[in-house]
Amino acid sequence: MVELNFPLVLITKNGLLKYARFKEDIIKTNSYLLKKGIFENLIIIDSNSNKYRVLNAQKVKSFGLFWGLSPFLYQNIIVDLIMSSEFENLNLEDFKKFFLKAYKKDARLIGGLLCNEDLKFISEANSVKEILEYFTDSFFNEYPV
Repeated sequence: MVELNFPLVLITKNGLLKYARFKEDIIKTNSYLLKKGIFENLIIIDSNSNKYRVLNAQKVKSFGLFWGLSPFLYQNIIVDLIMSSEFENLNLEDFKKFFLKAYKKDARLIGGLLCNEDLKFISEANSVKEILEYFTDSFFNEYPV
């Protein structure tokens, strides 16, 4: 896997956003999500404004009690990301446009409302890292692990 700079944002092929503070936030998943193709054509944008494309992922091993099996009949697993060798470095304005479009689509998909405070923060931010730290902190405060 390439060297990613955290925090970062992951954008699924369906347009959902997920944030990651550490590598484990990306590679720890479950067999159901892997089977459903959550990693296919996943976009990752890291704090250095590098945009990567994940082609797919493969199971490396399971983790947890009882070989990672859960009561919901899926297995907790660690995956290895299969990434495209190409990447793109986005300037701040291009990142803001791309992120804002993804943020609006994510809000529609989850039935959420666009927050004017968030929109203002994006437009006034001075760096990609600043934006990603803000949204990563918000994400993990709302959905603690």
